[in-house]
Amino acid sequence: MEISIRFSWENVRQLFFWLIGFELFLLVAYLLESVLGSPVWTIERLLDLDGELSIAVWFSTVQLAAIGILFLIKAAKARPNDQVPRWFLALGCAGFLFLSLDEHLQLHETITKLTVHLDWVPRFSGDHGVWIFAYLGLGCLLLLPSLRPIVALWRFHRYSFSLMAAGVGVFLLGAVGMEVIGYEFLREAPRLYQVLEIATEEFLEMLGASAILCGAAFYALEAEAVRAAVTEDIQQPELTAAVGTAS
Repeated sequence: MEISIRFSWENVRQLFFWLIGFELFLLVAYLLESVLGSPVWTIERLLDLDGELSIAVWFSTVQLAAIGILFLIKAAKARPNDQVPRWFLALGCAGFLFLSLDEHLQLHETITKLTVHLDWVPRFSGDHGVWIFAYLGLGCLLLLPSLRPIVALWRFHRYSFSLMAAGVGVFLLGAVGMEVIGYEFLREAPRLYQVLEIATEEFLEMLGASAILCGAAFYALEAEAVRAAVTEDIQQPELTAAVGTAS
């Protein structure tokens, strides 16, 4: 079964701006709802950027799953001689699908609850953030064998790699950086500061995921263009030879 990529560069650029616009809408709606004191419980539940059943959580879950699906498509179409190997694309697929599941089910909070009683496990103030050390440790282990494919991405797909790398940085700044600030400095702070921390954290996570998604889409288009060019170069001599024989 042949899997085709049926979108254009312009489609991806437009999608990026639409995603940012929707994220800004969610951010403003959350801040306004917080300023007004959450007058309607149903609206509060839908607009709470940190809520389990909010629109933002659904949106982030879908974005992360879409990134995983793009990597899955590229892994299925990968060839043995590709610069970016299939196993690396499959690893990216598994990683982002896991993050999507984590966003929906809050798995990182479960990890903290299950391991917080172990005295040797590192943590932040108030026994928070055990999951950060677990995730960063696992990420470092997976990074070591992935260095060569990452370098290949940077060499042969620099534009899409730069967008994905920037997205990862922004995502980590929100998911880890702002989370640590909340654990260490804002647990006893006035609600205004907590609201601003949540707004910044969740917006950066959504923005970073959008950049990764569009970077992955650009990579898919670049890879398709390269594959088409290589196929054309291979078929052209065969065509010339056939014409010469007929003459």
